[in-house]
Amino acid sequence: MRGTDDLLEIGEVYRSVGIIAGQSPARVETVKQDIDRAHSLDDPVELQEFAFCIANAPESRALAASRLIAMFELAVDERRKRPATFDPDLLRTKVRLMYSARRQHPYFHCSLFDAIPPIGAGPRPARRETLVERD
Repeated sequence: MRGTDDLLEIGEVYRSVGIIAGQSPARVETVKQDIDRAHSLDDPVELQEFAFCIANAPESRALAASRLIAMFELAVDERRKRPATFDPDLLRTKVRLMYSARRQHPYFHCSLFDAIPPIGAGPRPARRETLVERD
């Protein structure tokens, strides 16, 4: 990562995952539940689906992506077969964007680069309780 001045502030750590500061207690509980769900997944396909699903909290999506990258790197080290559709660089970029202060969506808990479907056309991220302010 180039600089750390772009990173969001971490309010607390839950199960080794930094929870982004400034969220309500109710939102933090939702994030913790999503982190628990990400920890419960072991299948690479499920982890990838979880990491790309914008309905999940960014912190839990970053955890799922990091676990999947670790699985991929272990498979490389052990010379095992890896999924052909897996792109570790894309996942690393997504994780960086989830914790990037400048790349946060102003209205939803996701990055500006996450595709948000129209209402009724698929899962959507949670709305922010307060808007992200830009400098």
